[in-house]
Amino acid sequence: MQLHVFSGFTYTIETIIQAGQKGMAVVSVPISINENLRPSRLIKGLGRYIGRQLLTMVRVFVTYKPFRFFAVPGALLFGGGFMVGLRFLYHFAMGNGGGHVQSLILAALLMGMGFFLLVVGLLADLLAVNRTLLEGLEWRLRRMEERLATPTDTWRAE
Repeated sequence: MQLHVFSGFTYTIETIIQAGQKGMAVVSVPISINENLRPSRLIKGLGRYIGRQLLTMVRVFVTYKPFRFFAVPGALLFGGGFMVGLRFLYHFAMGNGGGHVQSLILAALLMGMGFFLLVVGLLADLLAVNRTLLEGLEWRLRRMEERLATPTDTWRAE
């Protein structure tokens, strides 16, 4: 009742990652397989299957760890831009700033993109908090509906 599958392809990877993120226990159950009688209609090839599973993993990671997903590249871009900006300031202080204007432009672009990703990370993190609260409410509502649908022995005819 606590898992929410978004992928239309397969649910295995998504449910395992979600269960791990929510602190749920995951148990391995051995199964037997039938012999291969025909080619799969679901999987067209191993490369395509791996690509779709990687996409699912990225989506789940963005869903459950959005700040880390956006903040790490944002901080790297901002830091790179800051370093390029320091390089420009060094050359400007030495009197050679006129020939290094492209460094100033690159620094501004990198720092702007990094700041933008950090802001997106903050917004995505707030959305993740909201999603977590909504998932908790939905789980409680499902439990209440299940209890109401199940007959109980509290009433007995005398």
